[in-house]
Amino acid sequence: MTALCLIWTIPTCRSQSISPDEYVRAVAVNTNGTVRAEVNLDGSLSVTETSSQTHTQLAGLRPTRAFALGISPNGKLLAAADNQGNIQVWDISTRRLIHGIFQPDGVWSLVFDSQGRQLAAGGYKLVCVWDAISGHELHNWPIRDTSRSLSFDPKGKWLAAVDSVLHVWNLDRNQSLEAKAKDSEIVSVAFSPDGRAVATGGYGVSTGTVQLWKIGDVLADTTVGVLPNRVEALAFSPDGKKISAGSPTGTVKVWSIPSGGELQTMTTNDYIAKLAFSRGGRTLVAVTGPNLNGKSALLSWDLQAGKGDSR
Repeated sequence: MTALCLIWTIPTCRSQSISPDEYVRAVAVNTNGTVRAEVNLDGSLSVTETSSQTHTQLAGLRPTRAFALGISPNGKLLAAADNQGNIQVWDISTRRLIHGIFQPDGVWSLVFDSQGRQLAAGGYKLVCVWDAISGHELHNWPIRDTSRSLSFDPKGKWLAAVDSVLHVWNLDRNQSLEAKAKDSEIVSVAFSPDGRAVATGGYGVSTGTVQLWKIGDVLADTTVGVLPNRVEALAFSPDGKKISAGSPTGTVKVWSIPSGGELQTMTTNDYIAKLAFSRGGRTLVAVTGPNLNGKSALLSWDLQAGKGDSR
């Protein structure tokens, strides 16, 4: 593809441990794409302001390596957690550790709500919501297995989590919904921009499935499309009319939600850890997973012009 210089923003902030491989570390990007974080091999944290390429190093949980990272939408707070249940919340600008939190039995996924006030942590048989500033526990729910993906709705009133099945909780009314995909195990989740549906990514015997679940008294599902591998990353366009999905083997697809038709397919040699649309929906951005030999990278595609860029 022809190189293209792009300015982009990311409309949602989700983070999860991107691989069970000990050499692959967690990555996170804030809401508008101006701050990116990743875990280094020694357990320290690297934070990069993408516009100025300003780099900040934080001690993190070293020598333990964090399994999950999350950045608040305004880019001011960074959360890191390990598989022992230790959670840290950092002030990025001052490099100050605000507080530590302990969640029993480990943490594998983290996400801030849209206001940066609530921090959800998914672990082994437990999902908790914490006050991001005080560190006080606000909610907790038992689950069957390990939650490796979480997503708040835009208003911070619903939380979705997956542990091979889909859980959706209403934080105001203590309402709980649950659903299981018919032929696949659910591994990733993302709320729609209007908060009325969640998308899930799963994997079966040989393919990954993207499904859309409408939230009501029960969760009603529609299959959107499939990938040739596990669905690791999901993202809605800002208008909610498109959804993209990416796999560890580098395949990225975009579908139309109204019609269900496949719109585009992109292929790379990279592990696709996260996906996000630009504010206007024209550009699709991917954050790749770091490995033993390198850092994470940013890939982007102009969906209208069919051009791509990597940095």
